[in-house]
Amino acid sequence: MCDVQISTDGTMLRSYGLKPGDKVGHLNGPGHLALVSDVTHLLLVVAEYHSSRIMLHDSQLRPLRLLANLGHAADRQDGVERPRRICVVAESGLLLIGLAGGGGVEVNSLFADRQ
Repeated sequence: MCDVQISTDGTMLRSYGLKPGDKVGHLNGPGHLALVSDVTHLLLVVAEYHSSRIMLHDSQLRPLRLLANLGHAADRQDGVERPRRICVVAESGLLLIGLAGGGGVEVNSLFADRQ
């Protein structure tokens, strides 16, 4: 992980996940991003294509928690894996995940720990 940021003029000031991998501090194919406001904080939701997971980060790019672990196709009965797109519906707290391979849409709670 690298502690770099980006200024308002476009200069890189912060970065995260420069080394590919499945562990915290690494990203593996971040294919889609979404921003959501959590009353007092701005949060970043990252869909990682190759890791088949959705991660939640704070505004400083620190990982907060795993939102969804989609597993690998061989481990799933439906043979579907890999998030292709995400949509955050902040008002209802829903996280919609469009799955690759014709897998449809998976619906998760964005703030499952608050229910």
